[in-house]
Amino acid sequence: MADSGSKVLPSTRKLYHILYGHIVSHITIQVIPMENLLHIRSEFMPSIERKAFRVLSMLADGKQHTKFELMSVIGDDPRSALQWLQGKPGGFWLIHNDSAKHQPAVYRLDAFHLSGSLIDDASARRVQQAKYKGTSRLLAEKNARRLATAIAEYQDAVAGLSESEAANDASWIKGLI
Repeated sequence: MADSGSKVLPSTRKLYHILYGHIVSHITIQVIPMENLLHIRSEFMPSIERKAFRVLSMLADGKQHTKFELMSVIGDDPRSALQWLQGKPGGFWLIHNDSAKHQPAVYRLDAFHLSGSLIDDASARRVQQAKYKGTSRLLAEKNARRLATAIAEYQDAVAGLSESEAANDASWIKGLI
């Protein structure tokens, strides 16, 4: 747990990651107040209890942060927190992964969120929303193309079960058909 204190000041604090009541490791990091994001509308700010809040507080300095830095702060893989921030629930934060292909991830919050301008912030959100919706469209198209094959494979598998001696109790199949 962080040092006691009601304010988050730009100071060095030790964070302890607790697993099943035992201290697993500790690191010393620079705690950054999110002064760069004071202009952001409140509905786009995650609640303080969310891992996304801790990830965003790290990225609010505008610098690059490795996946491992983020993991050390939140005590978990940052993937779900980043997905939440970048998607509709989090308000479409534009977060770049600056790493080369097949290298550990390096994340950076887009400068437009940090400019102090609501117009720049809205622009970054529109860019992220377009990226998010484009990825969603591609995934839906890929799955639609595969649907006929998946139905045929499923029907073959179910038919094989009902013919098999191992399928003594096929009552679970009713829920799938």
